This record gives sequence, structure tokens and C-alpha cells, in this order.
Amino acid sequence: MVAGQADHGDPDRAARLNPLLLHMHNWNRTRTAIAGAIFLLCWGLGGCYLITQHLAASQAVAEHRATQIVEDAVQAVGQQVERTLAAISTLHALGQVISVAEGEQSKSIALVERHLREISADGRFAVLQVGLIDAAGVLEWSTVPNQAGLDLSDREHFLVHRNGRTAPFVSMPLIGRASGRISVQVTRPLLTEDGRFSGVVVVSVDPMALSVRLGDLPITSQGVVTLLRHDGIVLARTEEPARFIGQQAAPAHVDRLNASLASAPTSAASLMDKGIHGRELFVGVRPVSNWPLMILYSTERGPLLAATERLRNSLQLILAGSLALLLILMVAADAIVTREKANREAAQAESARREVVDILNALPGAAYRADLDGAGRLMRLELSAHTARLAGTRAEGPGNAEFNMPFPLERLTFLQKVLADGDAVTEYRVELAEGATRWLRDQGRLARRNDGGGANIVGILTDITAERALKAQALSTAKLATLGEMATSIAHELNQPCAAISLAADVASLELIQKGPTAAPRVLEVLNDIATQTSRLRDVLDHFRMFTQNDDGATEPISIEQAVTGALAIARGALLAARIRLKLDLPPRLPLVRGRLVSLEQVIVNLLVNARDAMERTATDQRIIHIRATQPGEDQPVRIALRDFGEGVTPEHLDRVFEPFFTTKPPGRGTGLGLSIAYATVTSFQGTIAIENCPDGGTEVSIHLQAAGPAPLADLPHSAVAGSSI
Repeated sequence: MVAGQADHGDPDRAARLNPLLLHMHNWNRTRTAIAGAIFLLCWGLGGCYLITQHLAASQAVAEHRATQIVEDAVQAVGQQVERTLAAISTLHALGQVISVAEGEQSKSIALVERHLREISADGRFAVLQVGLIDAAGVLEWSTVPNQAGLDLSDREHFLVHRNGRTAPFVSMPLIGRASGRISVQVTRPLLTEDGRFSGVVVVSVDPMALSVRLGDLPITSQGVVTLLRHDGIVLARTEEPARFIGQQAAPAHVDRLNASLASAPTSAASLMDKGIHGRELFVGVRPVSNWPLMILYSTERGPLLAATERLRNSLQLILAGSLALLLILMVAADAIVTREKANREAAQAESARREVVDILNALPGAAYRADLDGAGRLMRLELSAHTARLAGTRAEGPGNAEFNMPFPLERLTFLQKVLADGDAVTEYRVELAEGATRWLRDQGRLARRNDGGGANIVGILTDITAERALKAQALSTAKLATLGEMATSIAHELNQPCAAISLAADVASLELIQKGPTAAPRVLEVLNDIATQTSRLRDVLDHFRMFTQNDDGATEPISIEQAVTGALAIARGALLAARIRLKLDLPPRLPLVRGRLVSLEQVIVNLLVNARDAMERTATDQRIIHIRATQPGEDQPVRIALRDFGEGVTPEHLDRVFEPFFTTKPPGRGTGLGLSIAYATVTSFQGTIAIENCPDGGTEVSIHLQAAGPAPLADLPHSAVAGSSI
């Protein structure tokens, strides 16, 4: 207290102390200001660095997402274009059937001609006409009336094939002389059995209609789809088609597109480009499988990255305002930035999800995702909205494990096959609610394996009802052609029981005349023979009728012995007439296989007819057809082998025997469809077929089919006993 009193009582001392205290106070304030300034500077620099990194990351994520959207879109358009080209290839095939038809076969082709005229008249697949040009360049047949006789020998699509091109050709847009409209000519050459040029089958496509078809896809509202030839000629475009169709892109631009395709020859690639208006574009480019075409999908870069630009501006404003505020305002600003960032990311994620959902729902097929556990059980299934329209019933919501759709029970087996092999394709029929049926193709692929042994599978369901109908028409044509080739042997097969019936009736009549009532036992015996021959005749006719019917059902367990027996009922007469012996080696208790009975019978009939024709020059005592079936192991496919002792196939033709319309037979002896239909039939059973020359002469065709269960307990037919022959 004494000291304190002394200070208060000494004014001079207080005066000396006040400047020091003031200086110290000012120093503290300065130090605080410097520290605050350094803190704000460090915070600002740190904030600038973090925001710069965040913007770079956001930019990369946005560009990656935009690239993925473009690649997905060009893939979807590519599938639409490839389906159109597949339909055109089928029209080519039907046109070639017309070109080789002769005599009575031309009557069976009438349905094909009428069908082609209906497609041309309706403008299906954007088709204007289907026509056949002979080797001199003259239009000899067309779906457009009164156009036969036009000289097309100066047209590029004729000259390229006459000069040796065997692959399909797509012309640049031009005015068609038959249709009188601007069109793109899609052509394929007609070749004789020895490979000589005999003409061209042409399908004229309306590029404006094709542009409209591509423009009807929902994805085209966000971008522009362009279909180009390999040399840059525009064939179709969804924006200003009248201006661009027939124009050629700059060579440098075409070279850049081809370079992008070279890095991804079987999938979509993306790149940045300058559009015709100078705006930056995201461009997706995709080749068309087996065709000299490419597809472009382009959309402006700005709208896709608008969210990133808005984020950049907002963060810069927040940074500028936060540098002028105190620590509390900085914390509050950081909280606001964090909240806004989360909201923006959530909105972007939802927008991206909606875009993906819209694209999936706009696909011609229905996409799905299935989750399987390690034991192969279905745990989760997500379906696109298009599934309900495709299957004609109500689809369960995403995430529901109940597959409440009218698909066959084998679907889970199919998913398990995808899990085992990585990808798979199958086809099956569904019953719609209104009683109609629809054929679907299911393509599944393994997306990701999980730690527990399960996996995520993605796939797409596509309506192939129309495609199956076209194939069924071609199949019916081939059946009629096969029966036409065997008309004489069929008549012989039917004439035998008829002759036996006539002879037995004469014998019974003579017995009654000569012996009266005492001939009753003998007459009864003859009547029994007549009944037996009548039953045989009815069985033969019933089998021919069944053979000519369409067999478009799903696969089921069938007997190889039954298929071989049914095929022999059709071809036996032709083999006997050619003095061919048949050796069967079908082991007892052979397991059932997956397939369709009538379709497998037709495959065997075609192989028997080919074997007969191959042995025309073979000595009579060496004309043998050997059919045998084996199964190497319990879980192995069943092998059916058909061996002949003919001249074999020349090495240069072995790789082409399964091509449609390729044949080594003389004109009028075949359509070239037999082996190609056999190949398509066996592969639709998930099986394989191959042909090879034997070292000691002749050829052997091998068919492998999946086993479907043990053989039935019933005794095997006599004709299937090992080593039997006819």
C-alpha cells in the first residue's frame, strides 16, 4: 500500500510511465494487426490454392462425365444403325434367294417377293426399293413397278462389284433411277458357285427418312447424330439433313476421326472439336461393325460444363467476401461453402442420374442390372422402365429382388452362365398379357466381381420378333427347296405303300371270287396288310406335314435318336434312290440335348442331302453315310458326327461353307442356304458346328449340343442300334 500511495502521489513518475504504456499498447495492437494480416494472407493463399485444386478436380470430373454421356449416346445410336443394317442384310439375303430361284422353286419365292414389295411400299427400315441387277448392269427385278430393264451399268454401286469387290458397298447419296428419289444404295454382289460375278442385289435407303429415324431417339434432343462413310461422305444427319447429306467432311477431320477409331476399333471414342459455328464440341465416334461406316454424336461443351463454371464463379465470390471478414465470418463462410458444395454435388448427381435413366429408357431394348451372391442366387434386380413395355406387363421397382416378369425359368441359369463365362447371349419367347407372344434376345455381361464370390451383371433385352419372322420365312423357303430337290424320292416313298395296298386289294378280290366264303381267313390277313400299309402311308405324310411347319418355339430337352429317325423319314427315299448305305452308331442311353426337334431334323436332312450330292461320283460300293453320337464325359457336350466318302471340300472353300448363298453345287441344285441355316440353328441351341476333310477322303460334320438330362427309359428304336444300316 505504501508503494501504491507513492505512485499516486508522484505525478512526474506517472507522466513518465504513460508514454511507455501507450507505446506498449500500440505495439500490441500493431502485432495483433500484423498477425491478423498474416493470418488472413495465409488463409487467402491457402483458400486460393484449395479452391484452384477443387476447381481442377471438378473440371476433370465434369469432363469425364460428359465424355461418358457422349460415348453412351453414340453406342445407343450405333445399336439402332446396326439393327437397320442387319435388316438390310436380311433383305439382301431374300433378294439373293429370288435371284437363284428356278422352275418350281420360283413358286415358293412368291411370298418372298410380296414381302419385299410390302417392306418397300411401307418404307420400313427407311427402305425405298429392293432390286436385282444382272451381270450386264440391267435392272431385272425391282419392288418398284415397271422399272425392269433400266440400264445401271454406269452406277458406282454396280461397277465396284463388277470390278471384284465382294464385301457390301454403301454408295454416296444420289437420285435413284428406279425410285426417282435421293437415296443411298446398299449393295452386295451375286456370285455363282465358282465365284464368278453374276449381278448385284441392291437395297435403296432414303437418307432423309433414316435421318428422321435417328432424330426420333430422345438423346438427339441434346446433340446431333451424323452417319458418315469411311471417306467422310455424310449419309444421314439429324440436324439440317437437306444441307449436309451428300457433303464430304474435310480430309483432316476424317483423318482425325479415323485416328480416334484406331485407338478404339470396336467401341466408342470421344474427342474435342470445333463445330461449324466455332463452338467447342464433345464428339463421340463409333465404327459400325463389318461396314465401312462411322457414327458421330456431337454436343456443345458449354452446357455440359455449365455447372462447373457456376461453381467457379460462386467460389470466387465467396473467397473475395471472406477475405474482408473476421474469423467468425470466415468460419461461417466456410460452412456456407461446404453446404452449397454438398447441395450442388447432390443436384449434379441427381441430374446425371436422370440423364442416364432417360438414355436407358430411350434405348430400343430394356436394360437391367442383377446382383448374384457367391452361390449364384439372385439377390437384387434393377429394371429400366422400358421392361414393362417390352414384356407387356408391370415391372417391379428398382431394387426389388422379385422378377415378376413372364420370362422362362432358365433365366437364372442364364445369369449363372454369365457369372461363369463373363458374358452370354440367349433368346426366348414370352407370353404377353393379351395372349400374344414376343421373342426377346438377352445379352448379359459381367460388370464386376465382389469379394464374396458374387458379381454384378448388366444386360439388355431386345425385341427380335420381326427379325425372327424374317428368319422363319427364309427357313420355310429352304425347307421347300429341300423338299423340291427330293420330290422324286418322296414320290417313291409314298408310291411303295400305295402299290402294296393296290396289290393286296387285288389279291383279296381274287380270293373272294375264286374261293367264296372259305377265303375269309386269307382275306382278313390281306386286309390287315392293307391297314398296316395305310398306317405307314399316314405316318409318312404326317411327318412331311410336320417338317414343313414352322418350329419357332423355345429350346427343350430332345432325343438325338428321335431327331435322326425323323430326318431319315424325310430323306430315306432320296438315299435309297442314290444307292447309299447308312450306318448308325447311336449308343443306348444317350442323354437328351437342348434344342428343338423339327429344327434339328432339318439340320440332319440338309447334311444328308449334301452328303448324297457329294458322293455322286463315288463308286456305288463306297457310298456310305456314317452317323454316330458320343459323349466324352458326364458334364461334356454331346457330339453328333455325320461322315461321307465323297470328294471333300477344297481348302479355299472350307472357311466359306457356312456363308449364306455360298454353294459349290451346279446351278439349280441348291440355294446355298442349307449349311448357313444349319449353323444359325445349332448356334441358337448354344451349340457349335464344324466341317473338316477326312484324311482318307470325304468330309465329316461335327455338331456339339449341351446335354439336358439322361436318356428316356423307353427302348431305343431299331434304326438307332449301333452298327445298323439301310
